[in-house]
Amino acid sequence: MKHLLLLSLLTAASATAMAAGPVTVTGWTHDLVLEDSAGTSQTTGSVDPWDAYAFYAASAKEEGALCAKDGSLTSASGNDYLITPLAGKNGLRISASETGELTFDTPVTGCDKIYALATYNYKASWESDANAGSNVTWTVTYSDGTTEAIKTKVKFYETTADNLAKTVDLIKIDRSGYTGKSYSVYEYEITLDPAKTAEKLTIKHTNWSGNLIVIGFSTGKGSGSDVPDTPSQAIACAGYDIDVIVEGIDNFKNLATAPASPVGIEGVDKQLVFYTDDVLADGAICGADGKVALANGHEYSLNPVANNALKLDAFAEHTLTLSTPVSGLDKVYLLAFGNHSYSVKYTVACVAAYDDGTSNTNGEWFQVGRWGNTEDSGVALENVGCLDWNTGDPDGAPKYRIYECAIPVDPSKNLVSLAFTNYAAAGNGDVVLLGLSTGTATSGIDSVFGNDDAEKTVTGIYNLRGMKVNADQKGIVIVRYSDGTARKVLNK
Repeated sequence: MKHLLLLSLLTAASATAMAAGPVTVTGWTHDLVLEDSAGTSQTTGSVDPWDAYAFYAASAKEEGALCAKDGSLTSASGNDYLITPLAGKNGLRISASETGELTFDTPVTGCDKIYALATYNYKASWESDANAGSNVTWTVTYSDGTTEAIKTKVKFYETTADNLAKTVDLIKIDRSGYTGKSYSVYEYEITLDPAKTAEKLTIKHTNWSGNLIVIGFSTGKGSGSDVPDTPSQAIACAGYDIDVIVEGIDNFKNLATAPASPVGIEGVDKQLVFYTDDVLADGAICGADGKVALANGHEYSLNPVANNALKLDAFAEHTLTLSTPVSGLDKVYLLAFGNHSYSVKYTVACVAAYDDGTSNTNGEWFQVGRWGNTEDSGVALENVGCLDWNTGDPDGAPKYRIYECAIPVDPSKNLVSLAFTNYAAAGNGDVVLLGLSTGTATSGIDSVFGNDDAEKTVTGIYNLRGMKVNADQKGIVIVRYSDGTARKVLNK
């Protein structure tokens, strides 16, 4: 029989390396790894076309083993896997043109991709080693019922191709000997939506021959989902063209005569500017150091003493260039608002450019609310105050709003600049951008750990890499309840 072999899955991210950890699944159908070279236990499946050979652990023989004595293995790319259980069913085997399914015992959350170890054991007579392989469709099902499908071609195991994870030997199922030759196991990426929770993986082997085998899961390299490894950071940029923040008590006392006067925001019959908390505490947009921390954990750093905003007039392109390229993020965040009473929402296009010369040429479109609105979503700061630059007097009680907007970017590339275009009609006001941030994974998180519904019971607690943890785990965790709901909680 011919077999397509899928050996292990590993969740990972595109940038920040994090410690790996095993993840168990339900749905194994075969024992495909011999754990010793003697004894009566037999594997129930093979990895070769003749149903004679299987993988083996180092407890059988060190040389050529698929995994260590405890089932652990590390791929050539440095990703960690765990084959488990060794003395039992540890693989899912799917016949040609059929489908198999695995369910994660611990749902996978906060990862933008997983990796699969895979190999294929059949080559048609007309195929070259390089062209031989099997087409596989991987479909991830999320907790919200949505799915995402990825197609890959798993390569022939008697050749060496790209994505090589490990070279192994095979042992005869009856333990009478080894193949004495090397076989290739490959590693393939399967993308995930990091904002969703992956619950199961359906695998379709579409070729006319072969079987599919999956043998283990691990969280592996993280995608910034563990908060201590990916704190929110302000993103420094060049390109800000106006100063809209008054800083220091001396400036406050001498607004009308101070040199290098900030440019007013509103641009009508009076010039309005923001101020730091050492000018006035009530309504300050930021601290004296320029720091801004939002309720969702996102942090920004404004520069009160220099140009600190970018003014987008109608239909003109304006660019912010990052002082240091950023990678490994699927989005960046910005603070912004529109300044005219005529428009309720402003439509802005953003083109992200990368250091390889590519860009999202069609742009990412987003909307920005007006700073005087009272019924808007996406508000990051409200009750922000302004000063009249001409008089030094507060513009009434603090009442203005600043909005946070997310801009999708390619996590696999180095982001170097963002070009913005305001599509408001001429004369309908400007959009003002105040800062960029990497953001955090903390949106939608409750501030304390606990069960606020007596009718629900906690069925599991998981970290943001999908690993089950104890109730005393500090930081952000996902709590799942008996009614099938879940929430993110900050456990102090």
